[in-house]
Amino acid sequence: MKTLHNLSVNFLGILIILIMAGFSNESETDSALSKEMYTFTLSGTVTNGHPDISWNPVPGADEYVVTRTPIPATGYSGGSFNVSTNGFIDTGVGAAEQSGGFCQIRYTVSAYDNEESLIATSNPIEFITTPNDVVIQTGECYDPI
Repeated sequence: MKTLHNLSVNFLGILIILIMAGFSNESETDSALSKEMYTFTLSGTVTNGHPDISWNPVPGADEYVVTRTPIPATGYSGGSFNVSTNGFIDTGVGAAEQSGGFCQIRYTVSAYDNEESLIATSNPIEFITTPNDVVIQTGECYDPI
């Protein structure tokens, strides 16, 4: 009888440890889910002839990375720009003001927290840009010099 009692106590102790371990895993899972990434919206205009994009601040964001992506065969070369505010003016390109030979360029923004973890991404936004001399001569869009 004493052996049965000791087994019951040991079994109960192991059961409690397993239950506590399960709660510990749930907490880690819940924490990971609470950091679920979401999408935010960019808006854009042209300021002094340059693409000007902005967005609402992302809660928990410490840094944003603006990515410039060329539209195949029509955009400037790509690039990434780190910013700490919720806006960016790309002075490296000029916006279109005439009716032919334009370059098209797309921007997206990623938000990172202070641990450099990606926490949110934006929708893309596109601009038509004025080509530089290289574009006019070759028909291919590159960063202006």
